[in-house]
Amino acid sequence: MPVDLPGAVRRGLRGHLPRLTSPVSPPVTLKTKDAWVGRLIHWCDQQDIDLSQACIADRLQLDHALLQRIDQALEQLGWQKLAFDPRGLSRIEQMQQGAGEHKQAGASPRERRVLMRAHPGLLPGFSSAPLACQLALDWDGPSLPLNEGPGRLVAVENLDCFYAVDPAQLKQADQPAPWVIYRGDQQYRRGSSQLIKRALAAGWFCGYWGDFDLAGVQLALSEGYSHLLLPSLEWLQAKAQRGYLDERQEAVRPFLITYSQGLSAAHPLTPYLSLLLQDWRGLKQQRMVDQPCVWLALPR
Repeated sequence: MPVDLPGAVRRGLRGHLPRLTSPVSPPVTLKTKDAWVGRLIHWCDQQDIDLSQACIADRLQLDHALLQRIDQALEQLGWQKLAFDPRGLSRIEQMQQGAGEHKQAGASPRERRVLMRAHPGLLPGFSSAPLACQLALDWDGPSLPLNEGPGRLVAVENLDCFYAVDPAQLKQADQPAPWVIYRGDQQYRRGSSQLIKRALAAGWFCGYWGDFDLAGVQLALSEGYSHLLLPSLEWLQAKAQRGYLDERQEAVRPFLITYSQGLSAAHPLTPYLSLLLQDWRGLKQQRMVDQPCVWLALPR
């Protein structure tokens, strides 16, 4: 198949499209020594696009007519035209608009995906499934309906705990079991972050359940969650241990100290933070996986 315009060339030309919208638009002068301009000249030569009138010394005069000829060549070759913007589109969506695949500019396959656990009866399309079973699904985040709320959603820090936990264990009082999603690593982080923002904007309660250490609590407090999920204070006071707060986490201690100073002594989160900051004790999420959780409201 004939070669598509390189991505750098497309981006360079796309940046000039707004200034070259009609035949009377003044041309734009480009330097041929610029790498992307040199690649454009080479591509035009491959497609028999005559640049003899456009190239003057070490300059290329880019005008509306030249853009039209490039677009015509792209269309004949089966590639997307210059106005095509792959940003935010999946590779499938890109290919539906032409033969070109722009991996670096488009959305990755997991750009909008979330890894979710829930009782099937609480998920769209599974209303007839028995509530006794559970599903772990890779779901398109934007397609999840949030208009039937306010609902409850919990982001889980560690993948092994995500697979192990029963969503019913994380429910709040007499409320239905929440949707449980994996907070995400490089694979799922962007999709989960987008879903959490949508849920918060729709009035949902969004809880964070992770390690009870400096880094884990800092994530919950700094990423906009409405609640932090932890076992009961009595249980945690009995089980929390020294040794979990290593030196790598010390960088976030000042943040937590400042945050704790803004809480009243009566706030439910205060004694939990005292365990971390004063007693220097914490606990990994894996040790808490079989414990019911308390939903601690975070000041907004």
